[in-house]
Amino acid sequence: MKEHRQFYRAIFAILLAAIFSSCRAPMNQAPRLIKDSVIFIYPSEARNKRLEGTVVLRILVDKEGIVREAEIFKSSGYDILDEAALDIARNARFRPARVGGKVRDVWVTWPMVFKISPTLFSVEEWRQKAFEYQFEASSANPRKRAIGQNALYYHYKDLASFMAENRFIYPNDVIMEVISPEVRKRWIKFKDIWPLPFVLFHDFIYRFPESDYYEEAKEYLIEYIKADMVYLKNFSDRSLLSRKEKRELLQAMESFLKEQFSDALER
Repeated sequence: MKEHRQFYRAIFAILLAAIFSSCRAPMNQAPRLIKDSVIFIYPSEARNKRLEGTVVLRILVDKEGIVREAEIFKSSGYDILDEAALDIARNARFRPARVGGKVRDVWVTWPMVFKISPTLFSVEEWRQKAFEYQFEASSANPRKRAIGQNALYYHYKDLASFMAENRFIYPNDVIMEVISPEVRKRWIKFKDIWPLPFVLFHDFIYRFPESDYYEEAKEYLIEYIKADMVYLKNFSDRSLLSRKEKRELLQAMESFLKEQFSDALER
């Protein structure tokens, strides 16, 4: 028994020595992306044209974790997506690579996927994502805030486009739940009588007047309201919308445009 105990102790000592030796041994490690450093912005033109694709980049990450060079290894097929990928990569930061336990400059490949969310979606899932993006869009961290505002703007735009293409779908209850109280107060009266996709753009410009998407959101807000006004003026089905409801909604839209964008009705 004593011999057996000595044997197992010897084996245990060898295993411990091997573990400590491996801990001290130099290790190789690829660069690791610092996620908070990435501002992934889908180019507006590409988004509007619904261009999608994967760009494979080759990037040189230096000893400080900075991207010193970036080049296209495999194109997405669209110059606008390729250039966007290069811009994103050049501003990213990494934890540097280690070779033999020492930091090194290294070349690595980075596939970057540009994919638009499907327009058919669950309203409940849309609501949950809207709250997540609103939280990120209000972050004190400038990078997180920019990413959040980009995501929220296109999230709003996806639902507005879906409603415009399917005019008598009314997820107004969900819209009223996610928008700010001030905007809700202005349009809540009409939530049960008419689809209100434009309210999403009103909410965005109210929340984020400093956003890079402010002007674009404003133009969509005006465009959606004016299109609805034209449609309403020719709408005659009183089983869906009474004459009084139609008149009040038209007046509310016109008053809003005059108050907020005085020249909008003259365009």
